[in-house]
Amino acid sequence: MKPLIRKLTLTLTLLLFFSVFAFSATESIPAQDHSIIREAILHNYVTPIEPKKLETITPENLENLLDENSYYLSAQQMKELVEGFQGAFEGVGIYIFRENGDVIVSETIPDSPAFEAGILARDRIVAVDGMPTAPLSLDQVVRRIKGPKGSTVVLGIRRSGQEEIIEFEITRQSIQVSSVDAQIIEEEIGYLEVRQFNEDTTRTTKKILEDFQEAGISKLVIDLRNNPGGLLNEGISFSRLLIPPGPITHVLYREGEITYSSFNDDLPYETAVVLVNEGTASAAEIFAAAFKERANGIIIGQPTYGKGSVQRLYPLPSGGGFKLTEAAYFSPFKRAIDGEGIYPDIDLQRFHPSIQLEDIKPLGGERRLSLQDEGEDVLAAQQRLQLLGYAIEDPEGIFGSSTQTAVANFQRSQGIFSYGVLDFSTQRRLNRAFQQWLIAPEQDLQLKTAVNYLKGQRSSHENAKPVKIN
Repeated sequence: MKPLIRKLTLTLTLLLFFSVFAFSATESIPAQDHSIIREAILHNYVTPIEPKKLETITPENLENLLDENSYYLSAQQMKELVEGFQGAFEGVGIYIFRENGDVIVSETIPDSPAFEAGILARDRIVAVDGMPTAPLSLDQVVRRIKGPKGSTVVLGIRRSGQEEIIEFEITRQSIQVSSVDAQIIEEEIGYLEVRQFNEDTTRTTKKILEDFQEAGISKLVIDLRNNPGGLLNEGISFSRLLIPPGPITHVLYREGEITYSSFNDDLPYETAVVLVNEGTASAAEIFAAAFKERANGIIIGQPTYGKGSVQRLYPLPSGGGFKLTEAAYFSPFKRAIDGEGIYPDIDLQRFHPSIQLEDIKPLGGERRLSLQDEGEDVLAAQQRLQLLGYAIEDPEGIFGSSTQTAVANFQRSQGIFSYGVLDFSTQRRLNRAFQQWLIAPEQDLQLKTAVNYLKGQRSSHENAKPVKIN
């Protein structure tokens, strides 16, 4: 792919998916904030609450009364939230979702601490710093994973098909995430990845589409995978760039319904495909639903998360903030999205079935590996080397001569001393090379299917059964 445009954007979000801040039930909320919080809940919370239940404003009381997407933020947490939507945050760098009660990694952010540690897509997070994740909400799990730069967190990971729990001690770092990324995939096909709907997303996207048209791009892949949402107005403005005239979404508040519509008769692209997965939520689902129902577009990937609620963020006198669920939104055809999600027309995993991530053993750098060594860490290295294209004939888990040759060849490819010993530095490089290989377009079956569809080719998964939106 040829890089075209990369843009970092700034926002303060109203539609949030993975909230990243916590308050302790033992903390207190400054008295100067109480009246605003109380009035906001009484007049705007999506479900009416009796005034007498709000006589005491404490984190514990709010947690008991409100949904998991509504909570108080301290002044420091509010500051971090604003900084986070400037494209930077402090954490380990993973996208997660919940499936059948499990907390699952959807994707790691390239070059993040989790990426470098070897966390893989589909890994199950069973504990955070020894705390089991099973009884926690997804929101609570994310709050525990996030933390200041330089601090550490221990993630207990179970890979599918493996009984043992692998512990990864990861040092949190500052992570930069751009909001919109654009590339030219093929001569006539543009790729637009929207990672979040920020206040600059529509403006940036409009410029990208203009650049695409000048470059002769006539078809478009819109990637909303792991897009957790963002500003409601930005999601709607973005939709107006690509959705024909008519309803985009219906937002139901306590006082009534608001319908947001498109009025665009001059659509730049009539041939487009949208990619979604379990991490696609909120404002991203608004666009995906409108694209499916109003633009008759093809959606490829996995069913979306299903978060159909709208939050407002209230700045407070103390410098803190209060996030409150105030509405639910529905598709153009008034189908519920909350708890349901959007089902793709072509339902398939990101990776080819031959790539069984659940079988990949962790390579943790606990010892140097050399000739005649045995163990699961040897197998982990062999798995990575083989997927990277190095031939190994030794039995699984045994560091024989062909494994030694593969290691030496890998070291040579990395421009480091080639001596066939898996020292700690080589193990880190091998983990990184494997992660880079894993996220490359060549392994992205969903993207390949989208490109083949746009090129008019028959997909290798053309028999994948289309599923209708709920």
